[in-house]
Amino acid sequence: MFDGSRGRGQAEIMVALDESSLDEACRLMDLLEGRARFYKVGLQLFTAAGPAAIEAVQARGARVFLDLKLHDIPNTVASAVRSAQGWGVDMLTIHLGGGPEMAATAVDAAKGKLAVVGVTVLTSSNQETLRACGWKGRWTGRWCVWLRWDTPPGCEALSPVLGSCLLCGQNLGLSHC
Repeated sequence: MFDGSRGRGQAEIMVALDESSLDEACRLMDLLEGRARFYKVGLQLFTAAGPAAIEAVQARGARVFLDLKLHDIPNTVASAVRSAQGWGVDMLTIHLGGGPEMAATAVDAAKGKLAVVGVTVLTSSNQETLRACGWKGRWTGRWCVWLRWDTPPGCEALSPVLGSCLLCGQNLGLSHC
Protein backbone atom coordinates (compact mmCIF):
# COMPACT_ATOMS: atom_id res chain seq x y z
CA MET A 1 0.00 0.00 0.00
CA PHE A 2 1.19 3.58 0.54
CA ASP A 3 4.49 3.48 2.37
CA GLY A 4 5.68 7.01 1.64
CA SER A 5 8.74 6.01 -0.34
CA ARG A 6 9.68 4.42 -3.62
CA GLY A 7 13.17 3.03 -3.96
CA ARG A 8 16.40 4.81 -3.13
CA GLY A 9 14.91 5.82 0.26
CA GLN A 10 13.36 8.97 -1.21
CA ALA A 11 9.98 10.18 -0.05
CA GLU A 12 7.24 10.22 -2.65
CA ILE A 13 5.95 13.64 -3.61
CA MET A 14 2.19 14.00 -3.86
CA VAL A 15 0.85 16.84 -5.99
CA ALA A 16 -2.74 18.05 -5.72
CA LEU A 17 -4.43 18.36 -9.09
CA ASP A 18 -6.86 21.03 -7.92
CA GLU A 19 -7.65 22.08 -11.45
CA SER A 20 -10.98 22.81 -13.08
CA SER A 21 -10.30 20.82 -16.24
CA LEU A 22 -8.44 17.72 -17.35
CA ASP A 23 -6.42 19.80 -19.82
CA GLU A 24 -5.12 22.00 -16.97
CA ALA A 25 -4.29 18.95 -14.86
CA CYS A 26 -2.44 17.32 -17.76
CA ARG A 27 -0.44 20.49 -18.37
CA LEU A 28 0.64 20.48 -14.71
CA MET A 29 1.62 16.81 -14.81
CA ASP A 30 3.53 17.32 -18.05
CA LEU A 31 5.33 20.32 -16.56
CA LEU A 32 6.48 18.16 -13.65
CA GLU A 33 7.85 15.56 -16.09
CA GLY A 34 7.58 12.55 -13.79
CA ARG A 35 8.99 14.21 -10.67
CA ALA A 36 5.81 13.49 -8.71
CA ARG A 37 4.96 9.83 -8.24
CA PHE A 38 1.56 10.43 -6.62
CA TYR A 39 -1.24 12.79 -7.64
CA LYS A 40 -4.32 13.77 -5.68
CA VAL A 41 -7.48 13.86 -7.78
CA GLY A 42 -9.99 15.85 -5.78
CA LEU A 43 -13.66 16.64 -6.08
CA GLN A 44 -13.21 19.60 -8.43
CA LEU A 45 -11.22 17.70 -11.06
CA PHE A 46 -13.15 14.46 -10.67
CA THR A 47 -16.53 16.13 -11.22
CA ALA A 48 -15.11 17.94 -14.26
CA ALA A 49 -13.37 14.97 -15.89
CA GLY A 50 -14.57 11.79 -14.18
CA PRO A 51 -12.46 8.63 -14.37
CA ALA A 52 -10.48 10.18 -17.25
CA ALA A 53 -8.58 12.15 -14.58
CA ILE A 54 -7.50 8.88 -12.95
CA GLU A 55 -6.52 7.44 -16.33
CA ALA A 56 -4.42 10.54 -17.14
CA VAL A 57 -2.46 10.15 -13.90
CA GLN A 58 -1.91 6.43 -14.48
CA ALA A 59 -0.86 7.03 -18.11
CA ARG A 60 2.07 9.01 -16.71
CA GLY A 61 3.08 6.09 -14.50
CA ALA A 62 1.98 7.80 -11.28
CA ARG A 63 -0.18 6.64 -8.39
CA VAL A 64 -3.66 8.01 -7.62
CA PHE A 65 -5.01 9.47 -4.37
CA LEU A 66 -8.76 9.95 -4.98
CA ASP A 67 -9.83 12.61 -2.49
CA LEU A 68 -13.65 12.64 -2.65
CA LYS A 69 -14.36 12.36 1.10
CA LEU A 70 -17.14 9.80 0.57
CA HIS A 71 -20.01 10.27 3.03
CA ASP A 72 -23.20 8.31 2.43
CA ILE A 73 -25.00 5.21 3.62
CA PRO A 74 -22.58 2.29 4.14
CA ASN A 75 -23.74 0.24 1.14
CA THR A 76 -23.34 3.19 -1.23
CA VAL A 77 -19.86 4.02 0.09
CA ALA A 78 -18.83 0.36 -0.24
CA SER A 79 -19.96 0.37 -3.88
CA ALA A 80 -17.98 3.57 -4.52
CA VAL A 81 -14.88 2.03 -2.90
CA ARG A 82 -15.19 -1.02 -5.16
CA SER A 83 -15.52 1.26 -8.19
CA ALA A 84 -12.40 3.18 -7.18
CA GLN A 85 -10.61 -0.13 -6.71
CA GLY A 86 -11.64 -1.16 -10.22
CA TRP A 87 -10.08 2.04 -11.57
CA GLY A 88 -6.78 1.15 -9.90
CA VAL A 89 -6.86 3.93 -7.31
CA ASP A 90 -4.15 3.57 -4.64
CA MET A 91 -5.72 5.69 -1.88
CA LEU A 92 -9.23 7.05 -1.27
CA THR A 93 -10.85 9.32 1.33
CA ILE A 94 -14.05 8.88 3.28
CA HIS A 95 -15.48 11.40 5.76
CA LEU A 96 -15.69 9.95 9.25
CA GLY A 97 -18.86 11.97 9.84
CA GLY A 98 -20.58 9.03 8.11
CA GLY A 99 -20.10 6.96 11.25
CA PRO A 100 -18.19 3.86 12.29
CA GLU A 101 -20.40 1.45 10.31
CA MET A 102 -19.74 3.38 7.10
CA ALA A 103 -15.98 3.41 7.82
CA ALA A 104 -15.94 -0.33 8.53
CA THR A 105 -17.91 -1.08 5.36
CA ALA A 106 -15.51 1.03 3.28
CA VAL A 107 -12.45 -0.75 4.69
CA ASP A 108 -14.07 -4.15 4.12
CA ALA A 109 -14.92 -3.24 0.52
CA ALA A 110 -11.30 -2.14 -0.11
CA LYS A 111 -10.08 -5.64 0.84
CA GLY A 112 -6.61 -4.20 1.49
CA LYS A 113 -6.15 -3.35 -2.18
CA LEU A 114 -6.36 0.40 -1.67
CA ALA A 115 -5.76 2.59 1.37
CA VAL A 116 -8.89 4.06 2.94
CA VAL A 117 -8.21 7.40 4.63
CA GLY A 118 -10.82 8.75 7.02
CA VAL A 119 -11.02 12.55 7.03
CA THR A 120 -12.03 14.00 10.36
CA VAL A 121 -12.21 17.78 10.05
CA LEU A 122 -11.74 19.79 6.86
CA THR A 123 -8.78 22.16 6.74
CA SER A 124 -11.18 25.06 6.22
CA SER A 125 -13.00 24.32 9.50
CA ASN A 126 -12.56 26.38 12.63
CA GLN A 127 -14.42 26.85 15.91
CA GLU A 128 -17.14 28.96 14.26
CA THR A 129 -17.70 26.41 11.46
CA LEU A 130 -18.13 23.51 13.86
CA ARG A 131 -20.31 25.52 16.24
CA ALA A 132 -22.64 26.29 13.29
CA CYS A 133 -22.80 22.51 12.68
CA GLY A 134 -23.85 21.83 16.27
CA TRP A 135 -20.48 20.98 17.84
CA LYS A 136 -20.33 22.55 21.30
CA GLY A 137 -16.84 21.52 22.42
CA ARG A 138 -13.43 22.79 21.38
CA TRP A 139 -12.97 22.50 17.63
CA THR A 140 -9.99 20.17 18.11
CA GLY A 141 -12.29 17.84 20.04
CA ARG A 142 -14.35 16.96 16.94
CA TRP A 143 -11.61 14.84 15.38
CA CYS A 144 -10.80 13.30 18.76
CA VAL A 145 -14.36 11.96 19.04
CA TRP A 146 -14.11 10.31 15.64
CA LEU A 147 -10.69 8.86 16.38
CA ARG A 148 -11.98 7.20 19.56
CA TRP A 149 -14.17 4.86 17.51
CA ASP A 150 -13.16 1.28 17.20
CA THR A 151 -12.42 1.87 13.52
CA PRO A 152 -11.38 -1.32 11.72
CA PRO A 153 -7.72 -1.96 10.96
CA GLY A 154 -6.86 -0.56 7.56
CA CYS A 155 -8.65 2.76 7.96
CA GLU A 156 -6.25 5.60 8.47
CA ALA A 157 -7.58 8.83 9.92
CA LEU A 158 -6.26 12.00 8.40
CA SER A 159 -6.40 15.02 10.67
CA PRO A 160 -5.49 17.97 8.46
CA VAL A 161 -6.17 20.41 11.29
CA LEU A 162 -3.14 19.07 13.11
CA GLY A 163 -1.26 18.10 9.98
CA SER A 164 -0.85 14.53 11.13
CA CYS A 165 -2.00 11.10 10.02
CA LEU A 166 -3.10 8.74 12.78
CA LEU A 167 -4.04 5.10 12.62
CA CYS A 168 -7.43 4.34 14.16
CA GLY A 169 -7.91 1.34 16.41
CA GLN A 170 -4.67 1.74 18.36
CA ASN A 171 -4.11 3.57 21.62
CA LEU A 172 -3.97 7.15 20.43
CA GLY A 173 -3.36 8.82 23.79
CA LEU A 174 -6.15 11.33 23.27
CA SER A 175 -6.55 12.41 26.87
CA HIS A 176 -5.77 16.02 25.86
CA CYS A 177 -8.99 16.30 23.83
